[in-house]
Amino acid sequence: MTSYNPFFIIQNLFRKMPIKASHAVLSLAFLLILLCMAHASHQARASNTAQTTENNSPKGLEVTSDRLDYCLKLDDALTHKLQHPHSVPVGIMEDARLLEQRGLELCTQGHIRGGIERLRRGLVLLKKYRKNSDAPRKIK
Repeated sequence: MTSYNPFFIIQNLFRKMPIKASHAVLSLAFLLILLCMAHASHQARASNTAQTTENNSPKGLEVTSDRLDYCLKLDDALTHKLQHPHSVPVGIMEDARLLEQRGLELCTQGHIRGGIERLRRGLVLLKKYRKNSDAPRKIK
């Protein structure tokens, strides 16, 4: 019983074909390989995403959604941060408060994604300012 080497078979096919036909076959083989690699890459990403969305996801990683309960959770977090300003200037506090009001208003009107965007922006604003204010200041 003889075993067939696929590369030997392809090499023999190229020898028997005219030059233009062998280029076409080679191009099709290359395209087929690229499609197989793209499919494998897509499958790997899909399985990786499925693993991180299950219950075994790392602690602190929260899958967000565009539902009203997530919007209300963000509103509670922003309200809590606004109640404890810790030397945040009045202008920054007012901007965050306006973002919170507008975000909650959008959520209750059914524009969940817009509301979540404003609530997150308010949280980021306060977090960013607190990081800047906690940095050591240079004394002149």
